[in-house]
Amino acid sequence: MSGPQVLTAVYTERAEQIRIIRGRGATKNEQDLYYRENAT
Repeated sequence: MSGPQVLTAVYTERAEQIRIIRGRGATKNEQDLYYRENAT
């Protein structure tokens, strides 16, 4: 696999710290949403 990848992270904020619960590769729908919302 080459090029940039979009990842999805599930996290929580506790006592002013961010705790990552889970990370995975984004689905096609999540990638499409990311690129639509972050287009320049």
